[in-house]
Amino acid sequence: MRKEQNRERKEDAMRKNNKNYEDKKEISEDQKNIIKEIRSQTTIKIASMNADNASCRESRMQIIDKLERYGIDLACVQETHDMSNKNMNMGNYDIFRSSSDSKIKAYKQAGVAIYVHKAYRDSVNNIIRHDDRNIQLTLDGDDFLKPIIILNSYAPHRGYNEETREKYWKKINEIHQKNRKSKDAAKIWMTDNNGEIGRGKKDEEIKKTKKAEEERIERLEIIGKETRRKNIEKGNGMELFNVAKKNRMVEMTTRVKCGDCKNCKRKNRKDCENLNTWTHPNGKIKRQIDYVLIEKNYKNWIKKIDKTKNASNTSIYQHKMIICDIRQKLKKTDKASARRKEHINFDIKKMREDKKKKIDLAEDEKAGKILEKYDNETGRQRRQRIWKTTARIINSHLRANYPKELKKGDDILQDNEKDELKKLYLKEENLKNEIYAITKKP
Repeated sequence: MRKEQNRERKEDAMRKNNKNYEDKKEISEDQKNIIKEIRSQTTIKIASMNADNASCRESRMQIIDKLERYGIDLACVQETHDMSNKNMNMGNYDIFRSSSDSKIKAYKQAGVAIYVHKAYRDSVNNIIRHDDRNIQLTLDGDDFLKPIIILNSYAPHRGYNEETREKYWKKINEIHQKNRKSKDAAKIWMTDNNGEIGRGKKDEEIKKTKKAEEERIERLEIIGKETRRKNIEKGNGMELFNVAKKNRMVEMTTRVKCGDCKNCKRKNRKDCENLNTWTHPNGKIKRQIDYVLIEKNYKNWIKKIDKTKNASNTSIYQHKMIICDIRQKLKKTDKASARRKEHINFDIKKMREDKKKKIDLAEDEKAGKILEKYDNETGRQRRQRIWKTTARIINSHLRANYPKELKKGDDILQDNEKDELKKLYLKEENLKNEIYAITKKP
């Protein structure tokens, strides 16, 4: 019996110990919140690249190798020339493609895609394939403080007719108008624009007219200093500027130098050598046509921009890859508002001033009520009333200091005092006439 009892006790003790260990192993809510904040503060690497072609398996594998080499979490790829819209999974990346609606299996003109690392697979929501030149998705979940809408677009160049270009910009405006409704989300727009932007030749000079000055300030806010072109190019360049202005967005690649070229290392020189994001295969024609735009409220999220890596798999020329390090930040909350509601601060000086004001107001109200009685009185009545009050005050003063009948035991008035008393009584009538004259209405 004793052996069995001891065995049962040992078993109970073991169960309790295991239970306590399991309870300790569970993470508290505070610890979960701390882990969530740490995860949300990690940087996300987002890239924009024109790969010239991503229609076959080999070209896609080359893009994925490049993304893994630079540690990129999400990449917006333009000019894919894909023949289908089906999602794919290659290596460590999920590929969301958008191509033309035509069912003919042929080489497509445009095509865009977004490559997302498998670590953010659960955070990808609301994938919208607008057309073969526009695709967007939303990143939302525990890894993000706020949802992020990422739009990837590929603008038609001058080789296309006006109709296709107008259709593209009309679609872009519609997309931004819809995205504007989701106010809680941050918007990032990555594009191969096929058009350049610039601040202007004399961007630092103050303009004479008000309208010109407002336009200059708007350009300085939207476009940075590091531009290859001085003025905004007609067509795609001007359309991009107008869309950014309308949707309160800021271009970020023109605000940063590369930091690697000789001119950037020499502090005396201003112009950066790596401003161009596209080079013609002949190596002579250079342009700055790849841009990253973000809303003004969230421009401090982008910490670092790299424009030195090549996007093309086959040539040293063609497009550059734009890599952005993004870290989410929210506005600092006021500590006073975060305090407990039970805790109230009092300013004693202000309270005293308020009390004095209340007393003055109360006295004014009493005086106002008294004066209401005399609103309809005539000028004569007014003068008589004033004289009576002054006479009453004078008589009380005379009786107190100069009584007519002296009581027994009181000191007899001196001659000087008697003369002064007589003068006062004689001047009483003159004083009455003076009050009438002073208080008489004009």
